[in-house]
Amino acid sequence: MVYALDLVDAPITCHVWNADGTQLALCPNTSDLLIYSVNEKKFDLLFTLQQHTQVISGVDWDYKHNRIVTCSHDRNAYVWDFEGGAWKPRLVVLRLTRAATYVRWSPDGERFVVATGTKKMSVCAWEAKENWWVAVNIAHDKPTGLAAEWAPDSRHILLASTDRHCRYITIDEEDAKTVKKAGKGAKDKKALDFCLGKFGAQAWVNSCAISPAGTWACFAGHDPYLRFLTQAELTGGSMNKPGINIPGLPFLALQFISEKGPDRGRL
Repeated sequence: MVYALDLVDAPITCHVWNADGTQLALCPNTSDLLIYSVNEKKFDLLFTLQQHTQVISGVDWDYKHNRIVTCSHDRNAYVWDFEGGAWKPRLVVLRLTRAATYVRWSPDGERFVVATGTKKMSVCAWEAKENWWVAVNIAHDKPTGLAAEWAPDSRHILLASTDRHCRYITIDEEDAKTVKKAGKGAKDKKALDFCLGKFGAQAWVNSCAISPAGTWACFAGHDPYLRFLTQAELTGGSMNKPGINIPGLPFLALQFISEKGPDRGRL
């Protein structure tokens, strides 16, 4: 059943459900995160989370540990833990010069990735000795990241960007290829290349998704086309199949519901 509810008098910039679908967290195009209880068609406001100073651009819920992560145009992220009947924020310093645009927990709940308006993405993990979340930045050329989704192994990320490309990135240094990068007036030096594959579109890539078992990946540009990738194509760095044209407006979000092939409807 589909029905409409007038919860806020503003565009919703991002939203996420809790594990059992009884609560909905959303941002009404402000710096606040609103959490509603959901009972059939009745929505009641439970919490208003206020810590960011600019619009919240991304939110995700870690079902394993029942915690929320938010990122914002203020260039910061917060991890929210539910303690004593209230949501307690913990600042994550991302060290960004531009906005954070999208955030997703890894499937194992041990880290999260933040897409940004700079030439890098941030992968954040808990550091028990320091008692804080540590952000490690991984470079990926120069575009703004619009969406980022984890592979089931919690070691690889699919990143959709404004430079008309979708990238398959590893966060494991052992998987990263060693390449030579030269700077002006400097000798060649070795650096780790974390990008395993770079796949083109004809416009901004708005969204991307990886199937639950990691068999398939898909990304949607503003063309509008859907482009499907097998696991072998992701790791091999090449796309062999043409995109599927979608009549009408382009897709802004994707999610897999099975592992079936693209000819059988699996999105």
